[in-house]
Amino acid sequence: MRVTRPRIAVLTMVADNPHSDADTIVSTVRRDLGSVSIQGVYDVLHALTDAGLLRRIEPAGSAAAIIMTSVFAGFVFSHLTMVRPIGFGLAFGVLLDAFVVRMVIVPAAMHLLGKSAWWLPRWLDRLLPDVDVEGSKLAEEAPAGQASELAVQHH
Repeated sequence: MRVTRPRIAVLTMVADNPHSDADTIVSTVRRDLGSVSIQGVYDVLHALTDAGLLRRIEPAGSAAAIIMTSVFAGFVFSHLTMVRPIGFGLAFGVLLDAFVVRMVIVPAAMHLLGKSAWWLPRWLDRLLPDVDVEGSKLAEEAPAGQASELAVQHH
């Protein structure tokens, strides 16, 4: 992968603000570099993600929330009197959680707290198991020649 000014600007932006959304990255990179198109920044983000330098997280909760709300709202039209308020309460609760709490309150709190949002007390860190889902510990512990073989087998 070639090192270019837009790629360095995007990596610097993400390193400084790891919880930024794409629009914030685009505006910051365009402010720093000037003549970079929006599509150019998105192309850089895509290339860095393909190279494994950035990780992309997809919000999947919205679709699930809409489906759950639809199902629970169906109970509002039930002929059973006791089921109606339960269906309404569940539908309203799912909508409130998905669209207010998860899309407004949590991102705002994480932005305000910054790195301290990920703070973990030492006593709790010692109690929790070290789960290595991606297998990076295997590559660190293996001899130099085997590390590349493990990486190839992993992908």
